[in-house]
Amino acid sequence: MTFMFQFDLVCDDAFATSLIMTIQNVGSLFGNQIAGHLSDSFGRKRPMFGSLALMTISLFMGLVAKDWIVYAITRAFVGVAGSALYTIAYSHLSELTAARYRAWTIGSPKHDACRSGVRIG
Repeated sequence: MTFMFQFDLVCDDAFATSLIMTIQNVGSLFGNQIAGHLSDSFGRKRPMFGSLALMTISLFMGLVAKDWIVYAITRAFVGVAGSALYTIAYSHLSELTAARYRAWTIGSPKHDACRSGVRIG
């Protein structure tokens, strides 16, 4: 069952599906900015685990949301935490890897999947 049918987002409330996706993307925009400042101030590990915790809590709260407004708010937090987690984890991995192995560690598995997904889609 999709969230459109779960929250009865048809006819008058059909705009809500696009709005929820937009809210999550705006959250991602802020998450990237917040992640940079937090990881520079407190190191990489604390903000990375904090964003992982925020994402986990937000996903579970979205699972039990009773209306689409609460669901949209949880998706905003998922956007913030998801982009922060991705940004911090990428930086953390690049700092832990020796310079001569960095291209193999960072560029290989994750980016190949993304590039092939872009080619397919």
